[in-house]
Amino acid sequence: MKVIIEGPLQGGKTTVSSVVKERYGLCYVSSAEAVRNAIQVGSFPYSNTLKQLMEKGEAIPDTLLVKAVSDATRRPDCANGFVLDGFPRTKRQALLLQEFEKVQADVVVEMDLADHVMQARFGGRQFHPGSGRLYHTIYNPPIHPGKDDATGEPLQQKEEDTPDAIAQRMLQYRRLIAEVRGTFRADQWVPVDASGNIEAVRNNVFAVLDALQMSVLNAKVSTAKKAWWKLW
Repeated sequence: MKVIIEGPLQGGKTTVSSVVKERYGLCYVSSAEAVRNAIQVGSFPYSNTLKQLMEKGEAIPDTLLVKAVSDATRRPDCANGFVLDGFPRTKRQALLLQEFEKVQADVVVEMDLADHVMQARFGGRQFHPGSGRLYHTIYNPPIHPGKDDATGEPLQQKEEDTPDAIAQRMLQYRRLIAEVRGTFRADQWVPVDASGNIEAVRNNVFAVLDALQMSVLNAKVSTAKKAWWKLW
């Protein structure tokens, strides 16, 4: 079974990918991991190029990044399939992955999160500059709003957690993911509600993948029966 998990930044993709890996016996692949492994192994034709780009802090071209990811999906531990975490991220990457590298997914699960859910999750994050203590206005509120519990000093918010920053991030994500979605068949792309807690989200994803796993097994049984009849 070959699975891609898509979703907004910090939307729970990696957490879900990890439990999917364990439940279905798949290998886990991410673009960052694929690049690190290619550099560490050092035997790929592009390993040195990747290493030089990383050392210089330069962007990795899509062609090279997709090659590293596609090779990662063909590792021996991926014999039962893979779960690809948050990749491809753009239309160009999606086309390169499917048409050039011939990596085909059985399903793309999109973690569907409304903007207001993302605002609640990340817009409430605060921190105390002096100690690094973390708070959240909903999930871990300070005793006194906007004040550090230990010192009473004002809490701050990272720029990336401001309402405007979150809104812009989600706007960009929706534009890019719509383009990525267009490169897959409609029956490959399945949105799931990811607004609940981890258990609820996990079960929503399992409902999709359990059905897929059953259909794959049925197809294998059907093929085996046909092959058996050819012996007569």
